[in-house]
Amino acid sequence: MLSVKCCYSLYRYGVIQVLCCVSASFKNGLFDSGSDDVLTMPGEENLLLRKTRGKNIMPATRGKRKERSPTESEKDPHKEEASNAQKSSRSESEKKAPKLNQEESEKGRAKRYERVSNNTNNTSHPRLGVKAREKQGMYNKNAQKGEPDPTAIGGSFEGTPLDELEKVMKKSEVEFKKAKNGNVLMWIRNKDFRAFERASQAAKSMGTHVIALHVISPGDYKSHGRGARRIDFMMRNVKELRSELKEKNIPLVVRTITPRKTVPKEIISFCDEFNITKIYANIEYEVDELRRDAVVVHLARESGKAAFFVHDCIIVPPGMLLTKEGKPYSVYGPWFKKWVETVNENDNLLETSEDPEANDESVRKDKSLHSLFEEEIPSEVEGYECADAEKMAQLWPAGYHSARESLGRFLEGKKGKEADDIFQSSKVKEKKAAVENYPEGRNRPDVDGTSRLSPYLAAGVISPREVVQKARKMNKGSISQGGKENGFSNWISEVAWRDFYAHVIVAWPRVVMGRAYNLAMESVCWEYEEDQVKAWKEGNTGYPIVDAAMRQMRETGFMHNRCRMITAMFLVKDLMVDWKNEVGEAYFMQHLMDADFASNNGGWQWSASTGTDPQPYFRIFNPFSQSEKSAQSYSDPDGAYIKRWVPELKSLSGKALHDPFHKLDKASFKKLGYPEPIVDHNEARKRALRRFKTPGEK
Repeated sequence: MLSVKCCYSLYRYGVIQVLCCVSASFKNGLFDSGSDDVLTMPGEENLLLRKTRGKNIMPATRGKRKERSPTESEKDPHKEEASNAQKSSRSESEKKAPKLNQEESEKGRAKRYERVSNNTNNTSHPRLGVKAREKQGMYNKNAQKGEPDPTAIGGSFEGTPLDELEKVMKKSEVEFKKAKNGNVLMWIRNKDFRAFERASQAAKSMGTHVIALHVISPGDYKSHGRGARRIDFMMRNVKELRSELKEKNIPLVVRTITPRKTVPKEIISFCDEFNITKIYANIEYEVDELRRDAVVVHLARESGKAAFFVHDCIIVPPGMLLTKEGKPYSVYGPWFKKWVETVNENDNLLETSEDPEANDESVRKDKSLHSLFEEEIPSEVEGYECADAEKMAQLWPAGYHSARESLGRFLEGKKGKEADDIFQSSKVKEKKAAVENYPEGRNRPDVDGTSRLSPYLAAGVISPREVVQKARKMNKGSISQGGKENGFSNWISEVAWRDFYAHVIVAWPRVVMGRAYNLAMESVCWEYEEDQVKAWKEGNTGYPIVDAAMRQMRETGFMHNRCRMITAMFLVKDLMVDWKNEVGEAYFMQHLMDADFASNNGGWQWSASTGTDPQPYFRIFNPFSQSEKSAQSYSDPDGAYIKRWVPELKSLSGKALHDPFHKLDKASFKKLGYPEPIVDHNEARKRALRRFKTPGEK
């Protein structure tokens, strides 16, 4: 077992990170109201800590944004109506419209969240009608009805669910100062297993204890299509974390809450039961989660408590990177350039946090708390039992030490476990670290040339700050030196995509609710042939590269990034199946260990030519040529990847391996026992070009 010191320099993300910088500054309030700097910390003392120690915890407030004076209608919503009265008379009912005070408005928000979350079968994507999507909390009802979305072109961080959360938190500053001394809750989410720092320091300043809570919410899992593998991985990491926290006298408990609408109230009830007055958690950027957290802040304030949510799951918080016009970026290239500049100018963005403070041993003698150390943590979640849990545990072991091993293998060439062999199809193994060959390796599914850190990053088991910081250090202190030809810089640019897609779902919340970024593409005419969809799922399409990739995912919970693009584009443009259907985006969410909504959604929208900075609709991958060119260009003439995952073709070589149906005679092909192509690519390409060029045309 790792030492406590090691394990807690480990848990720098999700659970341990939110805990250390909140100390005597509480008496100064939640935010430094005199500053709009995005790096503002709670109180003046912690602002100094931010500058001198480089803490990376971001309060949920954005800055470096031009101040604007509120319009008259914003100062008083009824003044706009009064202004309109000069042009036309108002009805008596409008004249008598009551003004909602702050408390009434926030109570309405809480009730709205309950209505939105009322159905545990609430799912964010597939084929929902207008009313169903409105119930799910789609922030722009007009867009649901087919009317233009005001953020369709430029996007905005104003008026979004994140903006709502930040505003309600800003209103809670006074209550935060007034909150009585009590225990401190660290609410561990699905993406953060290392955010303890703030809560730890808060408890220390009050002479109380930290309690960690993980909530199992099946309704939330279903809303984003999380699969059994991802939930199993999460629970294994919860157990790993609990054993380490015990050494710090910090209890970690698990509660199952259903229906999902009751999560905010149950959190407050838990706080009441264990004398908790302050709640800390990292921000999750999906729509329902943001609205849920706004309700938690409101309910906490009503009950004399305070809730504090921070930006921590990504490196650069949403809203910090804006165009010259003050709008969010929708194209990755200029966004990444700005991202690099921002990270270079703000070293604290890559700083990791310190170990959490241990609870005093008196916590084990506390009548209400001592039993928490003995509570059992479930091994699985009902409805999300993982059929291949044992195999997944071997391929993807839980814990920070496992994430560190993967990082060491990739960056330093350290020897991995035997399980790594399943990701290496080619017999040729490089002696140097994979990162040095990354510009080529990232395009080679036959070699173990990627970091395979994505499951650990998606679950918050390791911080993106830590991995980028280490890569930068090994790259002579530079993030971008050497450009795309440099393995370190190339890899860092890939890690940054996580930030980009998180920014996208905040600025254009509709993409979380089953909508396309490019609304015009929602009129594309789709098909659904059940036999073809089944063949795609099972890897029996007759296209070797597609089948190899799909079988690899079903077998290992992993798929090479280039293969993800090929298989996704094949489903959308060769089979003309809607990516929002349960067989596209959702199917990947069900099977991938690194399933993360923002990244998965962004990848699918890229391949489907419906998203931000997408693949142009007229560029359609030919699976046969993609497979053959990849083999020729990247020194895999034997087609090791296809032979590894499609053993029916292991006797073939050359062009026949990549396109056996067209390159072999009928008798030879039949002996293989391999299916014929389920669709003619050339004809499918013509159909896709026609339909994407003129959305709505059959």
